[in-house]
Amino acid sequence: MIYRHQPSGPDYISQTEHARIAAFLLSKTSFYQTLPSHIQDILYLATLHHDDGWIKWEQNPTINPHTSFPYDFKTVPTLVHLEIWKRSREIAARYGDAIGYFVSLHNHNLYHKFNYIMSNQEEEKLHQLFLTEEKSYRDSIQDPLYSDQDFKLYHDNCIQWISMTDYISLVICMGIPSSSYSFADANIHIKNDSDSISITPYIFSDSFSASISVLTWPSLLEKKAKIKIKNL
Repeated sequence: MIYRHQPSGPDYISQTEHARIAAFLLSKTSFYQTLPSHIQDILYLATLHHDDGWIKWEQNPTINPHTSFPYDFKTVPTLVHLEIWKRSREIAARYGDAIGYFVSLHNHNLYHKFNYIMSNQEEEKLHQLFLTEEKSYRDSIQDPLYSDQDFKLYHDNCIQWISMTDYISLVICMGIPSSSYSFADANIHIKNDSDSISITPYIFSDSFSASISVLTWPSLLEKKAKIKIKNL
């Protein structure tokens, strides 16, 4: 669950809608459009399904007692977040081993960005169990995946592009005014106006518009927001 703060109060965007936007952004990049077709499919599906573990939770979200709104992805209890990441990988793997692999690795990288503080030894064990199980899963399928030379060649770039389009989608969904993202040897600068996103250096093949499904809480009424993606 992602909050988009408005003067009238917070709206929210589902994690799967955020992932759909990330996959749409990915499909518009020059990098994606030059990939072999089977790598395109893997990368697109991994990006599209990387947050599917949130579906069940968002159908009946837990309310944060400090805000009277549901927890969002930044405040959801840690152990719940680990379970959501695990479920996301399990769902993604239904679409193929490579998709599950990339979602697991993406979640591994996200985990280390959160800088979790363990409250006790039992919680620390559960964190370690999550990391160990996910690594074991990736190790169990890595050799067959690496037998595909294209998968091996584009592996590192693919995980970077999943992370970057995930981040740009998050900036769009949250309405963050401006942000930067370090990518390979470049810094991507993002400026978010009310109806447009400007990015430099421009990573897309052309300018385009994206439609976002925004929900109000608690009525769950849906409205559409349209935003133009352009060069800064």
